Amino acid sequence: MARIPRGLHTQRPTSQTPENLRILEPELTGYSHGQKDLVVFAQIGDRLIGYVQYAEFKGKPHILHIAVNAQFRRQGVARAMMVKLVGEYEYKNIDWGMTTDDGTPLKTALDKEYGIG
Repeated sequence: MARIPRGLHTQRPTSQTPENLRILEPELTGYSHGQKDLVVFAQIGDRLIGYVQYAEFKGKPHILHIAVNAQFRRQGVARAMMVKLVGEYEYKNIDWGMTTDDGTPLKTALDKEYGIG
């Protein structure tokens, strides 16, 4: 089971994604009653700098938490992780639940670009 690093927080999107950013494949962290719990990690070198926690139920993803290390915020890390997630689900509606002041602009931008909201 994947451990989520402490000290990561939600970030706002931007277009200046670090060149050496890697978005890892979704990792299964749990399964119960038809629901899969998954996480997508963002990494620079061997350092984890962000994650998107989500649940999949009946083939539909539900965002639980998006977090990025403070040093890497506003550099497109959350956006890159969400684009990875969109690719995994072939543009199915993604349930964002409630969003924060930081998460709402990200959701709005991705919805305009990919129609995922």
